[in-house]
Amino acid sequence: MMRRFGFLFLFTVISVACKSNGDGCEAGYVRQYGAEGTEWCIEAYVEDDLKEYNSGESYFHKDHGLITFADGIWTNKYNEIINP
Repeated sequence: MMRRFGFLFLFTVISVACKSNGDGCEAGYVRQYGAEGTEWCIEAYVEDDLKEYNSGESYFHKDHGLITFADGIWTNKYNEIINP
């Protein structure tokens, strides 16, 4: 009985650990830090021609940081037009 419980516990721990990318966010998301110690998870930008991005949504880009898609144009946090 204890052995079964041990295996179940180990399986649960591994399953939970695999769902996170190490910073407390789900896979495909990146933790961001804001003013006054605020924290949130934001979806990582993935270069994929088949993915449709919604206007007004923000993503994290590994080179440009926080980027926003609006009306077919990508801008960075300084409101500069970029081409990710």
